Amino acid sequence: MLRSLVGSEMCIRDRSELRKIGLQEMLSEASKIIATNKTPFFIDTTGNAAVFYKYKGTLIEFGPIIVQHRMGKKSKEEVTEALRLGLKTAVPAGSALAIHIDKTTVDLREFNHDAYFPFDKVFEPKAFAVESVYSKILKPGEIEEPLFKALSGFRMKDTFEVVIVSEAEESDIPTLRAKYPATKFEFVIIE
Repeated sequence: MLRSLVGSEMCIRDRSELRKIGLQEMLSEASKIIATNKTPFFIDTTGNAAVFYKYKGTLIEFGPIIVQHRMGKKSKEEVTEALRLGLKTAVPAGSALAIHIDKTTVDLREFNHDAYFPFDKVFEPKAFAVESVYSKILKPGEIEEPLFKALSGFRMKDTFEVVIVSEAEESDIPTLRAKYPATKFEFVIIE
């Protein structure tokens, strides 16, 4: 249990209420969470979850992107485009899209776009699985790309999923939980 002073009040931040799993359980745990129409939010204490998704899915290394945005080197539109491109790659491949926010406490709602990155739909698996929703992530003309022609269109494979991977400090968990509500996300610690 971590105790810290906030103003003159004592706050207790207890991570013991979060389920803890080993890295080898991550995929099955993700499937269980997604079956409840939530998005897995993995707090990775091993530093290996992002590496796993780099080889077994589509990984967006979002930490460096958000740092560049905060330094004024990337616009909000460029950040949203990075998220959209991750979706565009993972949806037809049926792979996991892992958004690795590293140690940041970024709120991805900041990059919401009704078509290209609809936050409320992307992180609600059943809502995003509707073709009229996920197909909007394509920009005009992209359906004509050779890949989509070969696939006879832009279709979501049922193995597609979105997860968030974080290496946040224990003290950041309450901040993250405030930004990523329990109605859409389930937090799990990977040890």
